[in-house]
Amino acid sequence: MLTVAVMCVVGTARCNVEVQSWSGDSKPGCNVQPGYVKLNGYPKLDKPSCDAGSTLGLYLVRVDPLLCIDEETKHFDTKNNRHLRDYLENKVDKYKVVAGVSIEDARGELADDAVNALIAVLGVDITNIGYRGSVAFVAQKSTNNKLVSKETAQKSSKNPAHVNVKISGMSTKIRY
Repeated sequence: MLTVAVMCVVGTARCNVEVQSWSGDSKPGCNVQPGYVKLNGYPKLDKPSCDAGSTLGLYLVRVDPLLCIDEETKHFDTKNNRHLRDYLENKVDKYKVVAGVSIEDARGELADDAVNALIAVLGVDITNIGYRGSVAFVAQKSTNNKLVSKETAQKSSKNPAHVNVKISGMSTKIRY
């Protein structure tokens, strides 16, 4: 007689992802603007203006939506961005969720191949962002790009890009 044990594991997701960008003065005496990625209200990336540790560029936070944790945070300097395309195409698996936030200047000197990779891989189009504009987004890498994005076309010190996304879903696994 053969006995087989089967266990069904069900996981549910309730993950709130909030992203706030900034762009403007980062000189001493400037008006502090928040720049962050929060998961369920907890900061996973905190890069306010007027902070010496805030580095120009685009930050990407890879999110596990079932556990609502950050798996990895990467920074891409807009003046040295040759690795952005490779990261998006080869290091971010299909269906992974990515939160992105620009700090200081979203477009800056971002190379066309990096801009095209954001469009092709995540569906994020920043081609209309001008001088010191900003972007905040939450996207899922997939064949049908699921995206929530906000761009501020011009200097965004008064109205920076901000998104707040609630991710819900379910995952089931059957184990023998």
